[in-house]
Amino acid sequence: MSYKGRILVDAATVGNGDSIAAYLADAAGTLLTSTLVSGKQSLDVNVTSATGLYAEDSAHVSGDMGSQILAVRNDANTSLVSADGDYAPLQVTATGALKVAVSSFTSNYEYAEDSAHSSGNVGAFTLAVRGDTEVALAGTNGDYTPFITNAFGALRTTSKADSSVLQQLVSVSTSATALPAAALANRKSIMIQAKGTIYIGSATVTATGATSGIELKNGDVMEAEYGPGVPVFGIAVTSSKDAIVLEAA
Repeated sequence: MSYKGRILVDAATVGNGDSIAAYLADAAGTLLTSTLVSGKQSLDVNVTSATGLYAEDSAHVSGDMGSQILAVRNDANTSLVSADGDYAPLQVTATGALKVAVSSFTSNYEYAEDSAHSSGNVGAFTLAVRGDTEVALAGTNGDYTPFITNAFGALRTTSKADSSVLQQLVSVSTSATALPAAALANRKSIMIQAKGTIYIGSATVTATGATSGIELKNGDVMEAEYGPGVPVFGIAVTSSKDAIVLEAA
């Protein structure tokens, strides 16, 4: 019997070269069989419990393993495929952000505070919820909540005071006197009761003539839904008269 120091392989004619025998066996010594793929023998490597493969609707478990999905940086934002139906990689920007397409986007509709309106500006449609009864749609203070409309689509608003009330005694002189000197913050309404005849109006109010105000005699009450930005003045005729001012916020 002769022995060779090396194994020869004839790349041109495989049958002319040396051959060796080999087989794979499992831990029990059973020979692993081969399968035919397109007429060629190949080892069956279909492993149903392979790491990183999950069945449809399988739940996430901490520590799950998976394959990394690669993406291509494409600064030019050009197509990486040549025809419809071709496979294509995900594309990212220079900073690694995934590129996505928004087909219905027309233009930017975010505007800075105090920016001026321009014809043709685009904005988001604001939805409202029909609420025939006045009930809260938010769970607690600070929660987001939708606008609410009534059965006719009118937006529900409120000017009812629900914060505080302040009463003051103001001496109204024979010149225009502010009622009161400083308005209650977030005021919703104001009531004025005269303790003697006074006239109510703006800062130019007078007792007679073209700028004469509303006459309130002793005990008369005027009520108005005036916010803190609406100044109210009173004036007396011959001598100072008191007025009780009640504000609600």
